[in-house]
Amino acid sequence: MGFFIIKFKIQNALFKNTSMKKSFLLFFILLSSVVTAQDNLYKKIKERLKAEHPEIKTENKLLVVNFWSVEDAHSREANMQMNKAYTAYEFAKLKGGLKGMIGVMISLNEEISLSDITIGKDKVTKNISMVSLGLDAGNHKCIIYDSNGNVVKESTGTELFKEINQLITR
Repeated sequence: MGFFIIKFKIQNALFKNTSMKKSFLLFFILLSSVVTAQDNLYKKIKERLKAEHPEIKTENKLLVVNFWSVEDAHSREANMQMNKAYTAYEFAKLKGGLKGMIGVMISLNEEISLSDITIGKDKVTKNISMVSLGLDAGNHKCIIYDSNGNVVKESTGTELFKEINQLITR
């Protein structure tokens, strides 16, 4: 009985001010929506991978995702960095992905042929290419997910090879 009285007193002390209650409530709602949005993006990408590339095994692998467009030179550089990393670390033991990594580039351009030409021109051959249909990029550029779908790192992608290299387990 004493526990409930102490708990009630603490709650009253913390939440006497109704604006404080509203602030805490708003904070937790925003926090949960951000976590859910990232989680949903990971799930959607994994589902698309399974549907479009059933031969690729995603278990125990890092999932590196780059949102790119033909007009954005930085995002195209990130594609090249990811291609280099995917070639080198496809089967390496990495923190968060003990069986390697998968590189996915998601084009924000609606013209698929233009994206394909650009990928060929940039000599990006290893990464898996997708269009952004049904995937909301938000403000993301490049995201590294561990094998459980947790965000390991959000990046601009320009130093992506180095960032993945730092995840090697020894």
